[in-house]
Amino acid sequence: MRFFRQEAGKLVAVLLLAIALVGAGRAPQPSLGADALALVGEVFGLLTQTFYRPIAGNRIRAGADAAILAYARRRGARNPTLSPHTAAGAANIIADVEEAAGTYHLDPLETAYAALHGMALSAHDRWTEFFTPKEFASFDAPLDPKSIYGIGILVDSDATTKFARATYVIPKGPADAAGIVEGDLVTEVSGTSTRGLSQEAITQLLRGSDKSVVHLVVRRGGADRQVSVTRASVHAPTVIVRMLPGSVGYIFVAVFAQPTAEEFAAALERLQSQQARAIVIDLRDDGGGYVSAAVSIASHFFDTGAVVTSLARTGPAVTQDSDDELPQVTLPVAVLVNGYTASASEILASALQDNHVATLFGTRTFGKGVEQTVSRFPNGAAIKITSARYLTPANHDLNGKGIDPDVFVSLNDHAVIGDPRRDSQLGAALDYVTWHRK
Repeated sequence: MRFFRQEAGKLVAVLLLAIALVGAGRAPQPSLGADALALVGEVFGLLTQTFYRPIAGNRIRAGADAAILAYARRRGARNPTLSPHTAAGAANIIADVEEAAGTYHLDPLETAYAALHGMALSAHDRWTEFFTPKEFASFDAPLDPKSIYGIGILVDSDATTKFARATYVIPKGPADAAGIVEGDLVTEVSGTSTRGLSQEAITQLLRGSDKSVVHLVVRRGGADRQVSVTRASVHAPTVIVRMLPGSVGYIFVAVFAQPTAEEFAAALERLQSQQARAIVIDLRDDGGGYVSAAVSIASHFFDTGAVVTSLARTGPAVTQDSDDELPQVTLPVAVLVNGYTASASEILASALQDNHVATLFGTRTFGKGVEQTVSRFPNGAAIKITSARYLTPANHDLNGKGIDPDVFVSLNDHAVIGDPRRDSQLGAALDYVTWHRK
């Protein structure tokens, strides 16, 4: 899934006629306001011009009307109806929204939102959807994580001592710079013992204002030391990195978000500084995100060659090539995939497979080979539209098919993901790269 951030303002010409056409021959209706007028016009234009298959205007209006009537019924209207269709266009949908709002005493903006949801549903495409401002904020949060002020560690309560334990240290974060490592116990935070505290309570102690200093007591191997760490802007990591037995670096990518490419580069840098001799990239259960992140990550493993090609309804095919300016990894690489590896993660996996720089382990991937364009609007609403389909570097259309791994490995029962002793897929990949490592 590829996201493009677009500014509103490309309203189709029919919107300019909206005021003249809305409600022609009907009684005066409640005014929608400029925001709603713009939204309906913009979404109608995007669906007719951007959706990767042609979609008729009358189908879009029918979808809008069905959603308007469903909303009216939810708000208590009995057997609601709309005037018969005479034309299909943004102005006519606006007229339907205003008619329903006036006739059944509905909130005009909420009625417009219902119509916009219905317009998106008319595409009959599972990936095309409209978001109200609240819905989009929820959708966008994992892809554009907000920063907090902390020290850059994930913590949990240690089962034996009941003190806080660092379960992950974000590379290049404040805690990393202070020498804190995974497995360290944090027994005190600015004079407060962490024994018996919940994960949430510990996290709150570690957070604070930007550039403020937090004083820790860190225990490693039974010895305590005082550590002062200056808080800075950090966010929950989308990439987890650690060293496995045999000097094999393990990189888990949870989602392809805004910071993922940068985090992946930092993970590679850490592994190289630790003299990693091979790498396993875990893309299992990764539903995708920004294709640009996948292209950037792939570019670390080959400096010439295609990463992905997109085919829109009109215009030439667009191929994204690797960035030959990024540092190159020449170590043996294995990639873990499964049935929930989708979209951008499939693009990365196929790029590494087709360019013969990695061996894939696991099970067949999900098979989401279409591109979504996200258009944001000034009021916070947005629409996500399937705008193209993807081809792998070997010109395979993976949509609905997925990618077959080079080595099929089923996941064992009661697996502990990330533990090669209790994760059969990781164990198989680890055996492979260990055998092939330099």
